[in-house]
Amino acid sequence: MRFGPSALLAVSLLAIILVCVPPVSAINFTSTSTSVSVLTVNPGGLGKAICWFQGKMNCGGGWIVGTNPPKYALGKCIDPTNDPNNCGSCGNKCTYWQYCANGLCCLGGGTETNCNGACTNPYTDKNNCGTCGNTCPDGQICYLGKCSCSQGFSNCNGVCTDTRTDTNNCAYCGNTCPAGQFCDYGMCSCSIPYLVSCNGVCTDTSKDNNNCGYCGYRCPPGKSCSNGACVCPVGLWPCSGVCLDLMNDNNNCGYCGHTCPATQSCSNGGCCPPYQTRCSGICTNMRSDDNNCGSCGNKCTAGQSCTNGACCPQGKYNCNGMCRNLMSDTNNCGNCGYVCPTAYMCDNGYCSHVPPAGYGQSTTPVPGGTTPGGTGGCSTCGSYCIPTGWYCCPHMVGTTTEIWACPPTPGSTTCLDCQNWGQCGGCTPA
Repeated sequence: MRFGPSALLAVSLLAIILVCVPPVSAINFTSTSTSVSVLTVNPGGLGKAICWFQGKMNCGGGWIVGTNPPKYALGKCIDPTNDPNNCGSCGNKCTYWQYCANGLCCLGGGTETNCNGACTNPYTDKNNCGTCGNTCPDGQICYLGKCSCSQGFSNCNGVCTDTRTDTNNCAYCGNTCPAGQFCDYGMCSCSIPYLVSCNGVCTDTSKDNNNCGYCGYRCPPGKSCSNGACVCPVGLWPCSGVCLDLMNDNNNCGYCGHTCPATQSCSNGGCCPPYQTRCSGICTNMRSDDNNCGSCGNKCTAGQSCTNGACCPQGKYNCNGMCRNLMSDTNNCGNCGYVCPTAYMCDNGYCSHVPPAGYGQSTTPVPGGTTPGGTGGCSTCGSYCIPTGWYCCPHMVGTTTEIWACPPTPGSTTCLDCQNWGQCGGCTPA
């Protein structure tokens, strides 16, 4: 038969008792105090064996001096792991602010414990956190008996992370800042100092119409963001929340609410008659004003005059930006853009036939009359450039009588207006 360790231990203890302790009838227990039992015989290892059986330590046992017959004090059984008067060994007393922690005097209040023969605080010791031998990983501290990250750090996937500065864990684990941004005191911030992160996008709030001054503030229609404030575009002014052109608005001319009369219009902030412009506080016609020609302050030089808003030499007129002679220009005869028909020339602002070949000055009077083919009344035409044999005829143009030179063919419509044919001077009425 084989015995286990427990059985062997029990047999050994029994043997010690049988050898060291006499029969119970031979033991004389006497009591001298409440804490020490006294034997009249030598008990040997009885006291120690009894305490050992209880898992305790025997303290106070020994021969009592001066007794006859000799007497032996059994002592008492104590727990050296927690007895402040016999802490770890008999007679080892802890101070009043200590307690016995697993056989070692440590600070009282339960804040310290005995770990491998040394007093330690399991609430704060990272090498014995919560229990002896429990070591916290690098970067962690022991807090209230648990391994934790130090203040300002968070446990992100088992790694203590500074969520105040970590771009991939900004403010809390897993919060990654967008590209081009960094974590600044737990907030994703833009790398460029004057930009602000608005919905993850770095934005210049000093000029962004959708984030003006701060994220999410949109400027009203017609306004734009400038220096962080919604303002009207250049040249416009706010009137009751609406951007208006006070220089040209008939209902807000010069200032909000100023209305021009029905017969006037707003020009440069002032009310002026039709077709006039306000220059230096005075209404003027810039189409003909030599001192404000085309624009305020544009002065024509000597020998020029303002025509149709442009400075042209005397005798010429502005036609689509070009100075033209309306008296002789076949493309602008009498008025800008009036083109003479083919075979006509511009003579003194009128379109006239081009003289036929062979024109020369007559040396003798030619027959004259009031109609082509007629006779009499125009003898002086012979001194001007008309073909030989042509007739000098009075011709009604509206209510004005003009002298025309007509060919000898009766009923001909090919007549020349002598008065407006500049190359030959002109005929005078008979």
